[in-house]
Amino acid sequence: MSNKTIIRPYKDRKTKAHIRNVLTENLSQNPQIAPISNRLIDIGIKDYRQYQLDKHNLVFYRINEDKKRVVLIAVMDSRQSIQKLFLDIMLLS
Repeated sequence: MSNKTIIRPYKDRKTKAHIRNVLTENLSQNPQIAPISNRLIDIGIKDYRQYQLDKHNLVFYRINEDKKRVVLIAVMDSRQSIQKLFLDIMLLS
């Protein structure tokens, strides 16, 4: 899997700013705040975390312990199919 980050564009600048602010505040302070994603475990991906930003936005990320960094994998609408999203990511990378 590639280290590229693919984020689907949001039309609303407020939504982008909200996502950025929540991620910066919460994940920078405590990157292990979110559990390993059961949705991803179901499709065979075992080391990514799932963070619920708000009612409809999910973030998938992993922690790079060596570099002490959070690697953002995807931001998606929780009503979206995770399988379709990851297929799109794989096709674009």
